Amino acid sequence: MLSRVIDDINNITEKLLKNWFISRLPSSNRYKRLIAFTLAEVLIVLLIVGIVASLVIPAIIRDTQDAEFKVAYKKAYAIISNVTKQALSESNFMSKQTKFESITSKGNFKILESYFSVTKDCSNNNNDQCWDSTGEVMAAGNNFSQPSQAEYAFIDNSGMSWALYSNSENIIVVDTNGFKNPNRYGKDRWQLTFADTNNIRINSGLPSKVIPFNADITFTSGYCHYPPCYFRSWLLQ
Repeated sequence: MLSRVIDDINNITEKLLKNWFISRLPSSNRYKRLIAFTLAEVLIVLLIVGIVASLVIPAIIRDTQDAEFKVAYKKAYAIISNVTKQALSESNFMSKQTKFESITSKGNFKILESYFSVTKDCSNNNNDQCWDSTGEVMAAGNNFSQPSQAEYAFIDNSGMSWALYSNSENIIVVDTNGFKNPNRYGKDRWQLTFADTNNIRINSGLPSKVIPFNADITFTSGYCHYPPCYFRSWLLQ
């Protein structure tokens, strides 16, 4: 649609320049009278172009930003997937005993962190130095405000922020551009979790892979305050 608008603008510009040139000809020239625009016609055309542009350009900007967010999400997912595979191949993960068990959750997160080039570690009750707490929180609609100050987090050398949603669970959140806006889930923030070979989240035992914590969400919820959030489909596109 943008290319169509640009073509229309080029055509109008060409005609206006042609009219200006013809206007320099003697007034008796018949060709001038046949193709000249009136001022009212020019204003109407410009108004239409302006209206169309105001409708099209914001959508193009949004689509461009979403494309950038999607690429960053895929990159983050590829990184954490490769790190998980490496840790598994070296038998470094701890086996989780129960769903809400902090020793293993924190231990496995630190194991993952050891495979990154880390520029900032936040595992000493200083989560807000690695994770922007002013951005969108996860599950706030259920009276949670996670990650909290106590949750482990770190920043890697690409500027991505990684954190545990809760030190007692195996949910990992990532902000692909760190403290930069918009700090929203489904844009630059994403939710991941450990799963078994059947892509089911594990509550105990050793993980086999990392998967999105949620399916796509197209309505407002505690996990997606600004829908839609394409947690899964963006990884497949």
